[in-house]
Order: sequence, then C-alpha cells, then structure tokens
Amino acid sequence: LRMGTKAVLGVPVLALFAVVVLVFAGYYLRAFRSGRELYAIGSEPAAARLNGIPVGRRIFGAFVVSGALAGFAGVLYAARFGTLDANAGINSELNVVAAVVVGGVAIFGGSGSVYGAALGAVLLTTIGAALPVLGVSPFWQRAAVGALILAAIGLDRILDLPPDQWTTGLDVLRAEDPEIAADVASMLDQHRRLNDEGFLTTA
Repeated sequence: LRMGTKAVLGVPVLALFAVVVLVFAGYYLRAFRSGRELYAIGSEPAAARLNGIPVGRRIFGAFVVSGALAGFAGVLYAARFGTLDANAGINSELNVVAAVVVGGVAIFGGSGSVYGAALGAVLLTTIGAALPVLGVSPFWQRAAVGALILAAIGLDRILDLPPDQWTTGLDVLRAEDPEIAADVASMLDQHRRLNDEGFLTTA
C-alpha cells in the first residue's frame, strides 16, 4: 500500500508503472510478429487464417493478457485508494470505448495504436474534469462522450474513403446528423492541416 504514495523525481510510482506497461505494449504490437498479427486478425480474421496466422491462439492470448492487465490495474487501484470496491469500474464501459475510438483505434478493428488510446483517455479525463466545473449536468456529460464516439466513428469511416470522396461522405453525414457532421468536418480540416505540414504519413 505504501507504493500508492511514493514518487520518483516527483512522478507517482503508479503513473510510472502505467507508462512502462503502455510503452511495452506499444512496442510489442509494432515490433513483434505476433503483435502485428493481431492487427491482421482485427482487419479480417478469415484472411488472416488463410495466411497461416493462428487466429484462435492469438485471440486467446490477447484475452489472457487483457485479464492479467485488469488484475494489475486492480492492484494499482488498491495501492492508490487503500481499499477495494467490488463496484469499481462499473458504468465506465462507455468512457473506455470513447477513449480508444477518439484515440484513433478503428472500432471495426485493424488499425490504431496503444499510444493513441492513451491520448484518448487523457482527453476524455480532461473533458470529464472540465464539464462539472462548467456546471454541465451528468446526463449531458455522458451525452458529450457519446457525441465524441459518433464523431470519431464518422471521421474514421470518411478517412477510409479516397480524399476526393470526403465531401460526399460529409454530405451523407450532414443529412443524418448535422451537429456530428460539423464536428467531423472540423476534424477533417485539422487532419488536412497536419498532413500538409508533414506530421501525417501515408503507409
């Protein structure tokens, strides 16, 4: 339990544990064959199986690691708060989905990164801390998270189109939900600026 209050150079030890896990997971998924195979499975399981990837074994391994990390998170939780609560994490599912989707992980699988999901979590945490200060009710706080998910999914689907079809995709989205379309249009403009400035590269 003392680990929950310790710090190294002013940085909490619990945060350092989280950063180590984050860096290792990101490196593994990018540098190891089995990590890259998970992307292939997420993109198209049938095609991955035809290419000789052991789909069942990789998925089983991913769930095992996920469970182990959930247990590790429980240990960190106990160290941080000094107690355990059986209801900890309940109703956090929407925030988790929002964090990974906003962080650039494709909800349909096959693309994204651990680092993007972490940035999405930081963004959602910042928004979640700011909305109560602004006097936004809990209902509209969850509505804002849902709107972020819809905007991120819409942006992901439009970016899958060739650039010359982005306007067509936005027109379709505007017909269905003008507010979400406005958010997606803003994200597309930022994407274009980053691309023009060389911050984005096309594989």
